[in-house]
This record gives sequence, structure tokens and C-alpha cells, in this order.
Amino acid sequence: MADKTFGRGQAFEVCTTAQTDDLDSAEFEALTYTPVCCLQETPELSSAANIISENCISGERIRGVGADEDSDFEVTWFYDEDCAGQDALRGFGLAKASTGYAVRKVYADAVAGVTTPTYVYARVIFSGYTDSGIGIDDVQTQMVMGSVIQGPVTVKPEAV
Repeated sequence: MADKTFGRGQAFEVCTTAQTDDLDSAEFEALTYTPVCCLQETPELSSAANIISENCISGERIRGVGADEDSDFEVTWFYDEDCAGQDALRGFGLAKASTGYAVRKVYADAVAGVTTPTYVYARVIFSGYTDSGIGIDDVQTQMVMGSVIQGPVTVKPEAV
């Protein structure tokens, strides 16, 4: 049985160059990514569609796959004034533009010197930015909203 993949040590990274077209796995892999420091958790990247199910007057049931659903997510981090990835996400969220950016989740499943980690790529848009409220014993967090417009594309570990 294979080892499980846990959250500790995972990373979330963003390409700061806009990606206006759909990408294949090789095109995702060729991009340069900037890490988002000190995440609260990695975001959920998903692809979903509406399931259509109706009953005909004859009693027959019809089913099918309809339009894509929104695949929204949040990215929350503990504020770090020296993090270029946080700066990029904050800027994308404040811009509220429908520009697509490539993102990459990096699983912590690489075997040092033997395999690469698992990568999960997606093309997303960002909108909105929140600087959270804070109490005396809290850590300052910030957050942006995102929506998947392409993906996710999973690339399994490969030998190095």
C-alpha cells in the first residue's frame, strides 16, 4: 500500500504572468511559479458540472451532464510582509479582473533524489481581497477569492 499524502509541507504557487488560453500539462509545467508563503491551508481546486435529471410524462427518466458549475475557492494566508506570492494574490484580488492565472499545488510526496512531487495545476481568476479582523491573541490573516476556469490537471510524480 502506498504512503498517504498529508497536508504538511504542501505548497501553493502562482504564475504572475496572465494565461489567457487553456494549457496542457506540458505548458503548465513550463511556466515559472512564485510560492505563496505561510498558507493557512492549500485551496480546493475542483471541476464540476450540473447533473440534469428529469422525468418524462411517459415515466421515463432522462439524465445528463449540464453546464459547468462555479468552482470557487478561498486562499487564506498568515500575513508575511516579505512574500512576493502574497503580494501577487493581493494585487490580483484587488484588480477584480477576469484575467486567468496559472496556479500549482505541490504535494509533499516527493522522494528526495528519486521522484518529483505530485503537481496539481489549474487556470483561475481572482476577485476580492480581505484583510481579516484580529484579536489580541490572533495571527493576522489575509484572503482572496478564486474561481477555477480550467483544470485541475494532475501530474503524478516522475523519476528524477
